[in-house]
Amino acid sequence: SQCDTTANCQFVIYDSTIPTAVQCWMKFFDQDPATTIGFRQNVRPMNYNPEKLGRVDVIGNSGLVCMVANLLPNGRVLCTSAPEYVRTGRNFDNIIDLPFADPEAMNGIHEVHNGELASVFDPLTGIHSPSALNDNINGHGAILTADGRVFSAGGDSRSNPSGFTTGPEGGLFNGLRRQRYYDFKTDRWSYVNQSMAVTRWTPSIARLVNGSLVIIGGMTTQTSYVPNRNIEFFNPGFPKNSLVPSDIIDQTGTPEYPKATVIPLSGDVYIFCGNSFSVISKETGLSVENTPWYSPDNGVTWKPRAATGRRSGNHIGGNCLLPIHARRGYLGEVAFFGGGNLDDVNQTARNDVARMVITAPAPKQWTYDTDRMPYGRVASDCTLQPNGKILITNGARLGFSGGFVGSPNMAAAALDIFLYDPEAAPGRKFSVLANSAIQRFYHSTSMLIPDGRTLLMGTDQATFVVGTSAYEHRVEAFSPPWLLDGTPRPIITRVPESMIFYGTSFEVSFQGRVTGVSIMTPGAGASVTEMSQRLLFPDFTLSNGIVTVVAPPEASVLLQGYHMIFLLNGDTPSEAQWIRLGDRPAINEPSNQPTTVVPTFAAPTTTVTSSPSSTPTNIYQRWLRLPGRSFVTPPFLNEENVYTPTSTVASYVAATIDQCESICQTGPGCDFYTYNSQSSECDIKFTDKSANMSTIFKGQTSGSRLIGELRFANVINANAI
Repeated sequence: SQCDTTANCQFVIYDSTIPTAVQCWMKFFDQDPATTIGFRQNVRPMNYNPEKLGRVDVIGNSGLVCMVANLLPNGRVLCTSAPEYVRTGRNFDNIIDLPFADPEAMNGIHEVHNGELASVFDPLTGIHSPSALNDNINGHGAILTADGRVFSAGGDSRSNPSGFTTGPEGGLFNGLRRQRYYDFKTDRWSYVNQSMAVTRWTPSIARLVNGSLVIIGGMTTQTSYVPNRNIEFFNPGFPKNSLVPSDIIDQTGTPEYPKATVIPLSGDVYIFCGNSFSVISKETGLSVENTPWYSPDNGVTWKPRAATGRRSGNHIGGNCLLPIHARRGYLGEVAFFGGGNLDDVNQTARNDVARMVITAPAPKQWTYDTDRMPYGRVASDCTLQPNGKILITNGARLGFSGGFVGSPNMAAAALDIFLYDPEAAPGRKFSVLANSAIQRFYHSTSMLIPDGRTLLMGTDQATFVVGTSAYEHRVEAFSPPWLLDGTPRPIITRVPESMIFYGTSFEVSFQGRVTGVSIMTPGAGASVTEMSQRLLFPDFTLSNGIVTVVAPPEASVLLQGYHMIFLLNGDTPSEAQWIRLGDRPAINEPSNQPTTVVPTFAAPTTTVTSSPSSTPTNIYQRWLRLPGRSFVTPPFLNEENVYTPTSTVASYVAATIDQCESICQTGPGCDFYTYNSQSSECDIKFTDKSANMSTIFKGQTSGSRLIGELRFANVINANAI
């Protein structure tokens, strides 16, 4: 505050350990207009100390706001989104603007102007390609089927702000009742000839052990806010869907992307909405268990024994099925990280962790972890890691989901990546790793990919501001510390190519040191709700470069289809290989379900200059003339272990600013540099080196070349940032 009101103050250094002496130093940079100020590459939080905190890299462009993401069995990611109408011009990242025959169109020709509806992103190259659709898929649910196709249900009716819903005027057809498949082998969509029984916007999907799909909740339209108080079964090969009432949606009135997961060793489906749960029968879809009720006043009133706060709908918290262990009898437990309470943009998000053992007999009970997140988060993503740890990413510290273009209901982006270790002792379960530089609110997604990195994608389209910002198409990859700390990664040299049957053993050949095995179901995320991700630690034995793995006993543990298998050296995993699980004889979804193939044409491929590599590259940005950026730097000591508020390490003569920058990047102790273009003087500088010091940079002042706001603070006290 003093810096803000003090003339010439551009940054301040504060020492929290000095009780009476001077604690606060007002600082300013060179005021010579010829001097430029730049900062060292990978300023914390981006990539400081990656072997301990991990590293975040921008690796490419998905061509759209990746609101719904499905990992495909070829390692690529199917991204889908809403039409990006509210902008000047079309989306040339991912545009498809070619006519094809369409009998539904009034003149027989249907033009697709909305290539941003779907794309396929390759995380190894950073390149995406459009995927053609002719209906509005915004707000659909999607999940991988046993044969590797993506099944999609629901969508939206609105195709542009003018209100056109069908025909060439609007460019898209009504997707509210449509059911679709995407085939990664052909890169084509097809439509199931039968429609859903009712219209659905934001439904969830669960796949059952018999191959049928349960489509849960959603609203009747995007604008009606009328919940679908029912679920429906799609059975491939049957002539129509069957509709069943839903107790949980009827009670909570919270239909948006309910959390649904198949219960291990049962096959029934656990559904969570708002703050309550229900278990539905895999045969009938009817509730067999609901949130218990109790009377606090001897029968005068009754209340549900629900979870504290709200953790789905507008107040969604990161949600995961915790890792399943064969040696623990395939116990299944869900966890919800954070959430909210009220529809208030200034509401502080929850920081607690609610858990429930879903394999336990009725009545199931909520428990709360003794450890809390370092700060509260709403609309965060939960991503299982091959070693059993969990990443909490994306989201916000304030508010709730929704809003309008340019006016989101969330604020204070939760940029830090939290690591949660469910096996750690109390008081040690959470730690703070690196963090992203990109604000990702509701409609963000995260995805573990086969090389062990986690992709961060999407955000709320409400964060788009017409004329001043672009839709967020950048994809980041987080490389966790166990991939960067020098621990040798095991190498899988062979896995079975044929179907692996439940209850049998199979062999995996490897090189290196192996201490564990994990099998991961590929993720399917929709606006913060995860629909299929689960991790199994199976029984195994080791002998002479071969690990013999015991497959799960039945499909309710890991469903039929494609899964990633990892070998572990401590926390460090191998790169995954794909395996297929199935019943004996092998079960696939019937191929005789009538579908209509989307008319094909040569879709343009987005040109991206990139060097194909599985190793991410650091992306350097010179923080000049970039307003409103916030970053965090951790404490560290200089070579002499001495605190100096700000000091010049050395001065050099540099012919250009790029030479000066290179000196800072490669030289020891450089935090930022100043370069004078008139004298060609390059000063290498560092700031506070003490664990209890905070350095905060102020914005533009008269005569300064430092534009914008860069915040540096002590990472140990994350709540103070």
